[in-house]
Amino acid sequence: MSVEPFSLAHSLKESTMKAHHKAEQSQFMKQLFQGKCSNQSYLIYLWALKEIYQTLEAEMEDLKDHDYIQKIYLPQLFRLRSLEEDLAQWGFDENTEIPPQVRQAVDNYCSRLKNLAKSAPYLLTAHAYVRYLGDLSGGQMLGKVLPKNFQRETGFAFYDFSHLDAQEAKTDYRRRLDELGGRSEEKAKGICEEAIHSFVLNSQLFSSLDSVN
Repeated sequence: MSVEPFSLAHSLKESTMKAHHKAEQSQFMKQLFQGKCSNQSYLIYLWALKEIYQTLEAEMEDLKDHDYIQKIYLPQLFRLRSLEEDLAQWGFDENTEIPPQVRQAVDNYCSRLKNLAKSAPYLLTAHAYVRYLGDLSGGQMLGKVLPKNFQRETGFAFYDFSHLDAQEAKTDYRRRLDELGGRSEEKAKGICEEAIHSFVLNSQLFSSLDSVN
């Protein structure tokens, strides 16, 4: 009987299923999909995403020659510039007040990324997986729903991957993950565990946004 080769991409999907579902079922995400999210709440959400991607992408840039990070260093997927564009479209400026609970959730998330970059850079693979494959999957559904919910066409560059084929990009990303998964069973396990933690951090962010109106 032949044994199927280990797939890190599949293991990531399976191991994070419960945490992923919990994040998707958060009150904030439900309101976002149902068109019940206020403009102010969405603006604060965009700010939070900008801070997270700015940190993740800066660390990946610094570590792009690392033996793990170089495999998933794909600037064509980076989202910082699109988030800055969206924030401008939604009227964000220096006077926009960020609720302390949201700031704390974002600080916790970004601190985790910075600490991993110093102590175990390969684990950033987990956070990149959660963010970018999420953007190429569920993010594409949001990109279609939100313009209708908010009744506007601008301010959604974050979801725009028209410069590439989203399906091909996902397939290529999974292939890269599987190549990494074959290097070390111990590190592959660590990446799966960190991906679960990434969803926990996202859930905490969503919870912090529940009281924003």
